[in-house]
Amino acid sequence: MNRRRFLTLLSVAGVAAGGGAYLSTTESQPSRPLTVEAAIATIDMLIASQLTSTGDWQLTKMFRHCAQSIQLSMQGGYPEHKSDSFKRLVGHNALMIFESMGAMSHALNEPIPGAAHISSKGSVKEALQALKTTYKAFAAHQGVLLPHFAYGELTKREYEVAHVLHLYNHLDEVVIKA
Repeated sequence: MNRRRFLTLLSVAGVAAGGGAYLSTTESQPSRPLTVEAAIATIDMLIASQLTSTGDWQLTKMFRHCAQSIQLSMQGGYPEHKSDSFKRLVGHNALMIFESMGAMSHALNEPIPGAAHISSKGSVKEALQALKTTYKAFAAHQGVLLPHFAYGELTKREYEVAHVLHLYNHLDEVVIKA
């Protein structure tokens, strides 16, 4: 076995092991539907609430970031990509693990590699409305979906899962004020 293949297999094993460790910490989480409809219902609830962020990003930037990812999958494409072998052997498998767990885990303060800067200015409700509009555009999209920068070629259903899990992961840093 050559060194590159060994390192790739080691990475896949690491993702699988990490996924199992993460799964054990989230077993008590209630499962949420991984559909655009569920994401939109969640957004509607957020629009009607007062929110704060516990993370590094302001809420406006967070919600615009989620919308940006969806938009890039439909038009323009992601500016920078992991290697094809990473996407095929690690990235796509990671997405399948995330789907089976019903939860994604990624760095919540990292922009999409090479994507345009997102401003933190503006209204949270406007950012949420824009995200809702973007989810609706994704649901109606009939054209080609462009490869994800880490997961590679995805079906529309796989992209739906990825986009919804992405939002849910960012919501880990959102608190609804009483």
